[in-house]
Amino acid sequence: MQYWDIFIAFLKTGLTTFGGGPAAIPVIREESVENYKWLTEAEFMDAIAFGNSLPGPIATKLAAFVGYKAGGWLGSFLALIATVIPTALLMILMFTIYQKYRDMAWMKGMLTLVKPVVFILILDVCVNMRGVFNNNTAFIVAIVAAFGLYFLKLHPAMLIMSSLVVGAIFIR
Repeated sequence: MQYWDIFIAFLKTGLTTFGGGPAAIPVIREESVENYKWLTEAEFMDAIAFGNSLPGPIATKLAAFVGYKAGGWLGSFLALIATVIPTALLMILMFTIYQKYRDMAWMKGMLTLVKPVVFILILDVCVNMRGVFNNNTAFIVAIVAAFGLYFLKLHPAMLIMSSLVVGAIFIR
């Protein structure tokens, strides 16, 4: 039954989240922390932090992590399949429809109004992650990262790698 639960939880993610990986985070959190209790809130926040330090989409990294924690390698495989396959099939279907109807007013209306909803879903992730500012050092690092990103135009990977190195050396 555990494997079925893993598959269904991540199938929900694959079928109901729109706007990319960050928009999937609240759904994955709901399933893995609230519904099934495979992870604690702290473990989930650590998984997001760790996952964002690696390349690739966050939804698949979280699926692999949560699936593995809940059901080992098979759980990880099932979570990944359930997350990726529905999205891939829907993307092919949606693109086919978009190509045919891209100049129609209803298509333009759909795309216009889904964007603010996706923005709110991503904002929700940020609000739920506010616990990462648990000390002054974390707050200072966030300010330095924002400065580096917006003013110095540093690549996000450089900021992530720098924070990993500085954290490993100076934070105990």
